[in-house]
Amino acid sequence: MFEKIAKKYSLDYFDVNLVRQSIPYTVTYLMHKNHSPYKVGDKKYAMYIKWGKGDKVAIVIGQNPSVCQTIDNCKFHPDNTNWNIIKILRNMGYDGYIMLNTFAEIDSKGTKINIIQPQKLNISISYDILSSYKNIDVIIACTINNYIALDYMKAIKNRNDLNLCVCEGKNKDGVSKYIYHFSQQNYNLNYKANAGVSIKKISSLEYENDDSSKNICKWTV
Repeated sequence: MFEKIAKKYSLDYFDVNLVRQSIPYTVTYLMHKNHSPYKVGDKKYAMYIKWGKGDKVAIVIGQNPSVCQTIDNCKFHPDNTNWNIIKILRNMGYDGYIMLNTFAEIDSKGTKINIIQPQKLNISISYDILSSYKNIDVIIACTINNYIALDYMKAIKNRNDLNLCVCEGKNKDGVSKYIYHFSQQNYNLNYKANAGVSIKKISSLEYENDDSSKNICKWTV
């Protein structure tokens, strides 16, 4: 999956076959040379997570990549945020997805979002991956309120062959609400499981810089 990109940018990639809750799936990690998906501060550029035999694949853009985890003595399971995404997209009929992030440094708690350096290499890699697909659903799964995400979104804003989308679910009160985070702390606590998550297409994507120099990216559904 990532062989050509890994060769172009001198990156590492590897595949692992996993099973969680009786669901078999394969994960391909695209990493900075000699970096580990277990180490905070190392760089993870993408994951390709596949469980179905078909070719219905989405791209998900998150914000801060997290460390992977060991489950039942089996290494390299994605974090629980990605496990939520797996369950949701699997229920919607997808066969897999590519996980990208607006910055590459592994930071499970997102504490360094506002001090990470500009992500030129990460943006170039993501752009190459996105360029490999046409008319694919690209699900925005992050809060876009810092300069890194702004630069990232500006790089893909004018791509007319991508279906930019956002997920919508129902919160604990049964009210429809857009889902920006799929983490345990957010999704598991604030949304009803299996409550009919749907994908809404983004009709416009705009960005601005307000008086406090806080870059903001906004979309309209």
